[in-house]
Amino acid sequence: MTEIHEYNMALRSVGREADAIPVSAVVSLGTGMIPVTELKEIDVFRPDSLFDAAKLAYGISAIGNLLVDQATASDGRVVDRARAWCSMIGVPYFRFNPQLSADIAMDEKNDLKLINMLWEAKAYMHANRSKVIEMINLLKYFTF
Repeated sequence: MTEIHEYNMALRSVGREADAIPVSAVVSLGTGMIPVTELKEIDVFRPDSLFDAAKLAYGISAIGNLLVDQATASDGRVVDRARAWCSMIGVPYFRFNPQLSADIAMDEKNDLKLINMLWEAKAYMHANRSKVIEMINLLKYFTF
């Protein structure tokens, strides 16, 4: 969305406003929300012994994992900002992102895990059928 906006602004700045592409709707497809995992307490302190140093390393590792998870989150504030941006300019926004029962790697090869993920995605889309139909009806009117 940012790139489209910047592209359109650049076109307008050079007098090519007719070439600008207005945003008509935004469809956001997530890769699935992983289950929430409990975070054990994180204790960062000055170590007094080798055992304390190992505990400190574990605490720093847990913080690192937490930061990576937040930075790569496919939901949350990033989606909130996209939804707000669309609302500000009057553009319909549709977000589809099923809750998954397990964390699925992008290169997963286990058929059972993949089938379960597909089933959960299908069940999610069925449960959100009215939103899907609303999106389809809106997209029918756009020419691409």
